[in-house]
Formats: sequence, C-alpha cells, structure tokens
Amino acid sequence: MKCQKMSPQIDKPSCLNFKELEELCDDPKRNETRQEVYACLTPTRASFALTARDGDRIYKIVDERGRQIRFRSLDRAMERLSDVPYLYLEPVIH
Repeated sequence: MKCQKMSPQIDKPSCLNFKELEELCDDPKRNETRQEVYACLTPTRASFALTARDGDRIYKIVDERGRQIRFRSLDRAMERLSDVPYLYLEPVIH
C-alpha cells in the first residue's frame, strides 16, 4: 500500500513515523480542543499493525524504512504507546 498526503476527501491513509505521531499527539492545541488521537491495532497473522485516527484522518504508522509498525502482542503495543502524550491508550481492535 502506497502512502499519500491526506485530504478530507481521500480514504487512503497517509503515513507518519513514530516521532511524527508523538509530535501530532503533543500539539498544544490538543489541550484546547481535547481532541484525542486514537491508536488502532489491526490483527494480522502473527502481530498487530498500528494505525492512528485523528478525527476523520487515518495515519499508517511506519518505521524508518516505510514499513508499517507491528507489535507481536498487545502488551508490547501498550508499553510502547504509553509514552505517547495525548494518545488514547485503549486501542481499538479492528
């Protein structure tokens, strides 16, 4: 799946690396609007793929090589995601 820039009319997710996800979540405007970013974990055969939802925008979270970040267990995902500020910490499992 190729990532592209997101606009409200496009259904395909855009990509963010983990640092960009942290910056998105730590935006000072989030304190004013109280809009949270939601972590979404999609089960695959042997892991959980990470995406994030910010309002009507969906972001595929990728590593430095552009591959979607995956976790072997929910515990590992929750451990890694717990350090991201203003990220809704109860992932939605699709």
